[in-house]
Amino acid sequence: MPQNYRIEDDSVREIMDRYDKRLAHGLSLRGEVGKVLDFNIGDRDAFEEEYSLFLRHYDPTVDTLTLMEEEFNLAQIATELADIRSRADAWLQANASLEARPATPSVPPRH
Repeated sequence: MPQNYRIEDDSVREIMDRYDKRLAHGLSLRGEVGKVLDFNIGDRDAFEEEYSLFLRHYDPTVDTLTLMEEEFNLAQIATELADIRSRADAWLQANASLEARPATPSVPPRH
C-alpha cells in the first residue's frame, strides 16, 4: 500500500484523536476576540470573518470538512478508502479459496 495516502498520515489521526486538546488550545489563543463557528454547512467563505475559529464545518461545494482549522477533502479520503478496499479484495481473490473466505459484509443503505 502506498505511504502517501492522506488517511495514513499520522498528523490527520492526531487531529481527530486529540480534538479536545486542540479545541482548548484554539480557544485559549482566540480569547474573547472573534467568533467560534461550529456545526456549519455551506460555502466556508460565506461564514469566514476575521478572527473566526472553525471548530467543525462542512463545505459541500468542495467536499471539505474543517476541524479546528485543519481541512480534510472527504472525496480524496473516500477514494483512498475505496482503493484500499479494492487492493484488499484483490489480495483475497488471489490468496484465499472461496470456501475459506468470509462472506462480504453488507452495508445497510443510508436513508
